[in-house]
Amino acid sequence: MSSGLIYVYIMNKRLRESYQQKAEETSKLLVSLRNRSRVFILSEIGSFLVAIGFVVLYTLIDNAAWTLLCALAALLFYLYIRRRDVLNDRKIKTAEALLRVYQSE
Repeated sequence: MSSGLIYVYIMNKRLRESYQQKAEETSKLLVSLRNRSRVFILSEIGSFLVAIGFVVLYTLIDNAAWTLLCALAALLFYLYIRRRDVLNDRKIKTAEALLRVYQSE
């Protein structure tokens, strides 16, 4: 009977260590995802300002239809980055939920 209890104790200890290791890995992943989120936000702001800049430039220069194309390209780039940011936010929320599970076990 006591060997069965020892086995259960060892398995519980291994399980706790595994959860702790997974929690550490998930914490590192969260740091990475949050840093990426900051880069996405700065890129969104930058690309939006560039798009506005090209529209303003269009009003200042004659025969500057190319600036509208550049503004459109910057706007499309903004939308692409925005989509990536939304997906990254979903990953952050999933990782946060997983971390809470690992820490509560």
